Amino acid sequence: MERNNIVDQEITHYVLFWLKKGLTEQEIAEFTGFFELLKTIPVLKSLKYGRAANTNQRDVVDNSFTYNLICIFKNHADCSVYETHPIHLDAIKQYNHLWEKVVVHDSCVE
Repeated sequence: MERNNIVDQEITHYVLFWLKKGLTEQEIAEFTGFFELLKTIPVLKSLKYGRAANTNQRDVVDNSFTYNLICIFKNHADCSVYETHPIHLDAIKQYNHLWEKVVVHDSCVE
């Protein structure tokens, strides 16, 4: 596999979610339904999610987000299918009223 050929490389899709201020702990916990819906998308190689950890504060640590999501895709094609998959789009419609900010980082994994 060529290093520059991202089409055939495994893709890590890393997403940070900042939920809106003023949500109850129950509303925050119920946001996990978003991730559970995403788990049903067939092209996912793996999906994990969690709350920000209360790790030691350092200049390089940003624990200001509420949840993170890590998806692994076999290749760029599978990641592209996920982006426009009806389950993904429906989950966004169902839950986007709960977040104020989302940041996505996609990277090729070797």
